[in-house]
Amino acid sequence: MSEHGQQTEKRRINVVGAVIIRDGLILCARRSSRMSLPGMWEFPGGKIEVGESPQEALRRELQEELQCDAQVNDQLEVTTHEYDFGIVTLTTFYCQLVNGEPLLTEHSAIRWMPPSDLGSIEWAPADRPAVARLQSLCREPGANSKTTAEPEMPLELSVDLLSRQTDSLERYVDSESDHDDPASRDAALDEVFEVLSFLDPDGTRAARVFRDTFDQLYDGQHTGRYRLDHLSKTEKAHFGSIIEINLQREFQFNDGSVLDYSIATHEVDCKFSHTSQWMLPTESFDQIVLVTVADDMKSQWSMGLVRVSEENRRASRNRDQKTGLNAEGKKRVRWLHQNAPMQPNTLLTLPEPEVEWIMSRPSGQKRVDELLRSATGRRISRTVIATVAQQKDYMKRIRENGGSRSTLRKEGILVLSGDYKDQTQFAAALGTAVPERGEIVSVRVKPTEDLAYPSADGRRWRICLPGETTAVDAPMLL
Repeated sequence: MSEHGQQTEKRRINVVGAVIIRDGLILCARRSSRMSLPGMWEFPGGKIEVGESPQEALRRELQEELQCDAQVNDQLEVTTHEYDFGIVTLTTFYCQLVNGEPLLTEHSAIRWMPPSDLGSIEWAPADRPAVARLQSLCREPGANSKTTAEPEMPLELSVDLLSRQTDSLERYVDSESDHDDPASRDAALDEVFEVLSFLDPDGTRAARVFRDTFDQLYDGQHTGRYRLDHLSKTEKAHFGSIIEINLQREFQFNDGSVLDYSIATHEVDCKFSHTSQWMLPTESFDQIVLVTVADDMKSQWSMGLVRVSEENRRASRNRDQKTGLNAEGKKRVRWLHQNAPMQPNTLLTLPEPEVEWIMSRPSGQKRVDELLRSATGRRISRTVIATVAQQKDYMKRIRENGGSRSTLRKEGILVLSGDYKDQTQFAAALGTAVPERGEIVSVRVKPTEDLAYPSADGRRWRICLPGETTAVDAPMLL
């Protein structure tokens, strides 16, 4: 109540929390006596500061609270709870530790727990809906009947956790449709499938790995290369080894004793092919293989699992005693993701003569300018900018004060960045491609009186039609 007897509105506080998962366990943090709600457990995180996105705030808070770096992935839950001190809105995100081990700097304890045990501790009220959501996801139909509560089961086999997305289950059911005979079921492969489905339900993490692996091999910033046929035969053959390493780093798979990985305690080999003709060594015979394929021209990739059983592999072998899947084996691949999209390589979406013209310009700045003139309405990654600029401070070519933004504005071309919310919103309102973080989109615009379009610099703007020109400078977005 105020001093005049009127009820005052409580302070509203926006906070973020991290659901950090490793080896099937979830990181829980207990609030210390110095904090509000002492002794209660929570997902680590904190307040969103002015000017921060929720993801930026969460990365900062984890660095401050736990002294470690994390990758922020999909959103899990948003809840609002009214406390005595204010109304808290908590947004939780799935996160992955990428550097450092959690340290106690503010909390009194941290504990890694299986989801089946989350209800055994007292959670802060705002965190409880996210806990309930996690537990309900673990109980969705299709989960393994065993649970992590069985003491004899290794933690890696907590596969009742590993079916958290309905679409993952649908992919699993679809992959089994041709093999309904219970005798043909492969329990170990089932468990590996569920682990991978849980770790990357929509494929965004694997998509980044494939994109990064192409870019790593091109090394465009130093070589100017941007397509597969620019690589040597040896470099192309090396692609499979790099994919294997990069997938392990991304998903933190344990090393296998004989094969590449140990997933849910099962040995798994990783094989890549540009043409879906995977070469399988004798050590993979009768084992589970993670087969992968990617096409940079189509911006697509696929990943699936198959048992290299006698009925699934060819009888013939090459001089190295390697063989491949036969027709039946290829049918039996259980696809986690098939022909899934990855971030496009903008240089491969343009006609080759245009790219040759861009790359022939005499300086990095002129090459970047030409790229943004040619690739309007397309998402352009920093890697593509680096490939075209071939300079150390390649992003400087985009900025104001002599960069493309100031140069191209005079031609009516607006350069929008995915790192700024107002610019992504402007892109969406224009109806052009919306850049994601680390990307830009260039678009030619002109003034309009139509109130349906966004405003900037005191005018409303729309995209120029094909062949349409404008004598008005593009607006400056702050």
